[in-house]
Amino acid sequence: MSMWPKIKAAVGITVAALMLASVTVVHPKWVTDNILMKLISL
Repeated sequence: MSMWPKIKAAVGITVAALMLASVTVVHPKWVTDNILMKLISL
């Protein structure tokens, strides 16, 4: 149970890094929206 916050934090950081990378390299709006929806649904 105490592992969940760490896992969620790691997933959040990974998703944030991927989102930042995708925004920096390419900026198709649907990609950022898709990642945002995944992030919100966590």
